[in-house]
Amino acid sequence: MRPSSWFKSLALLPVLAAATLGAQGVALQHAQIYLDREKTASAEIKQVLATHRKSISDRKLKFTVGYTYALEHKLQDITGGVLNKDPGVVTRQAEVSAKLMDLHDKALATALKTNPGLRLKIPLLKAAPRPTDSSLDWRKQGVVSPVRRQLGGTCWAYAAVGALEASSRLLNNDPIDASEHYVITNDFADWYVPGNFNGGGWCFKAVNFLVTTGTVAEATDPDNGTAGTPNPTIKKPYGGMAWGFCHGTNGAATIAEVKQALCAHGPVGTWIDAGGSFGVYSGGIYDDTSTNHQVGGHFVLIIGWDDAKGAWLIKNSWGTTWGDPCGFGTERGYAWVAYGVHGIQSDAVWIHAQPKQFPIDLVAWEKLIKVSRVPLLPR
Repeated sequence: MRPSSWFKSLALLPVLAAATLGAQGVALQHAQIYLDREKTASAEIKQVLATHRKSISDRKLKFTVGYTYALEHKLQDITGGVLNKDPGVVTRQAEVSAKLMDLHDKALATALKTNPGLRLKIPLLKAAPRPTDSSLDWRKQGVVSPVRRQLGGTCWAYAAVGALEASSRLLNNDPIDASEHYVITNDFADWYVPGNFNGGGWCFKAVNFLVTTGTVAEATDPDNGTAGTPNPTIKKPYGGMAWGFCHGTNGAATIAEVKQALCAHGPVGTWIDAGGSFGVYSGGIYDDTSTNHQVGGHFVLIIGWDDAKGAWLIKNSWGTTWGDPCGFGTERGYAWVAYGVHGIQSDAVWIHAQPKQFPIDLVAWEKLIKVSRVPLLPR
């Protein structure tokens, strides 16, 4: 991960680069990068890509494929998303998160009454997106942290921490670079197979951990691809005030529910099936509805939408040799995924960062988060 200073230029550099090259120039540049990689690929990989391209052409799909990071790894080594199977968790958390956000909203209203100028210092209020808007891209507000590359089946931690980093910027104007590895190492309740980096985990438990416990800076505990030694007593400067599911019942959230969460809290973690052609996505709108493949449960971050495309804008955690810049800047690692395709919107969760620009009732908050501690689900 990068030092926290990356936010200083994040909002400007991609815009300058894209403006210099032009939209067509950026697209051609990234297509050529994948073509150059493919020249050195094995015959087996070239055949895989040829098969996908024929299928895309035959079915008139809207995306392209290339020699991506995913083709160099087994699916289970780069995914790790486990779906929640307990509808009671969704119901219980809805009650707790509603009380937590009521606590937040009352504190914010009091602060704004005393200092109306505070509204301009809170990016989320200043941007004021609406679920009825035709599109949203949180990168354009400079609040989305750069694309990371997970080590092992730890997508659930990367999606959760990515959501917290964005929320911190949106609510506190505070650019943080938080540690996924601390979450992975210190809360075994998140793990489906404790200590196994390819065992998978739940994103909802990771955001719960970020609210009830928090995490440290990336520089303090960088990810090295192994389970470290738990350190529960270390100071944890980064955390959330509240979290919740986008949906009111177990399963997948509706388009409207995800848009509402994106506008109220910022980027949203979601499960998606990363199997099949998803792993070789290199651009366009991912609209493959086929199911004849190995399912790869995976968590990614939804950072926007475009109704004209009928798609979500997602940030993946496979580094920058997968995906596309998707119309903003030059950094790859993003994708347009058609609404509902490959199970996207399933187990979608949001997190609201702990506010730093106005005080909340910490005594009341601590009483509520004790209730939100989610027990480990039975196997």
